[in-house]
Amino acid sequence: VCIYGALQSGERWSAPFLLASGDGEPCWNPVLYTRPDGRTLLYFKRGAPIARWRSYVQESQGCLAWSDARELCPGDEGGVGPVKNKPLPLPDGPLLGPASTEGADGWRCFADLSQDGGLHFSRGAEIPMDRRSLSFLGVIQPSFWLDAQGVVHALMRSGEGVLYASHSLDMGRSWSLAEKTSVPNNNCGIDLCRLDNGLLVLCHNPVSGNWGPRSPLILSVSQDEGQTFTPLYWLDHVPCEKNETGAEFSYPAILSHGNEMDLSYTWKRQTIAHWRLRLER
Repeated sequence: VCIYGALQSGERWSAPFLLASGDGEPCWNPVLYTRPDGRTLLYFKRGAPIARWRSYVQESQGCLAWSDARELCPGDEGGVGPVKNKPLPLPDGPLLGPASTEGADGWRCFADLSQDGGLHFSRGAEIPMDRRSLSFLGVIQPSFWLDAQGVVHALMRSGEGVLYASHSLDMGRSWSLAEKTSVPNNNCGIDLCRLDNGLLVLCHNPVSGNWGPRSPLILSVSQDEGQTFTPLYWLDHVPCEKNETGAEFSYPAILSHGNEMDLSYTWKRQTIAHWRLRLER
């Protein structure tokens, strides 16, 4: 498995080009982040099994030529830094990396910290949860956001039929006990962003159950900092009763620009879908 990219010019996308190859090892879960200085960083995992994969990063100014990949935290196994979703810049300077591991002792979410704009990450605080209440392995692939009061929030994928949430009062250095939300989750990835009008926009499959169908894929909005989400717009849907390739819309990534959003996701395991949407009200 290799990682490819494409560049958009106007309404057209370039042909895919190779970004990262694992020299015989699989590469996983690419995450793009552009720093304030214009440098774009690509994070990805490499190796197998997942419990022993390592984190890599490479960078580019303009996304035409890329540096060689290097380990984000040499010697680390299991994953440090962004695992699926974009990092969160904090007002006090650091970058918060939404991280998780998938080991024999369960799935666990972390908030890793970078003090140099994402070039290096160190292992941060684990998001605690009552593991005695779990029917599956735990939570992975968090998505972070910051509210106006300086509280950092996390939504996390789970195998319990719903998303889990946690909150940090100290910029991700420690976290509240992860708790179930009312938002359905099919044990598939999510992502969210905040618009300039204050709304949170969540891209997800509104489906409950462990390894449930990955259709439909929708946008939901929250006006109360993630306490509740209301379905807004259906992006793709093929009716199905179980997860199957011909009805899979999954692993969204979403960015906001004012009140506009760019989002992409896997379309039926065949290609990548891209949307640009504007929320007028």
